[in-house]
Amino acid sequence: MRAIFETANADHLLHVIEATDSQCLANIHMRNHEKPSGVYWGQVTDETFHRVTVHLAPPQPEEGFCILTHVAFEPLGERHDR
Repeated sequence: MRAIFETANADHLLHVIEATDSQCLANIHMRNHEKPSGVYWGQVTDETFHRVTVHLAPPQPEEGFCILTHVAFEPLGERHDR
């Protein structure tokens, strides 16, 4: 990612979502069921989620990214107006 914005001499903002595996899986299950336009690209299994996420690591300060962190409190389908 760094090479893309540095080559383009562009600003960047890396959005990081802090969420547990269970929160992520709950959202995946909801998308698999509801298939919402714009965020559903096909069925994602729990196995696929676990096989992919072992390769992900949060950005570290020494990497020099501009980061905006979002904290997931509950699955999207369980949010209520307050």
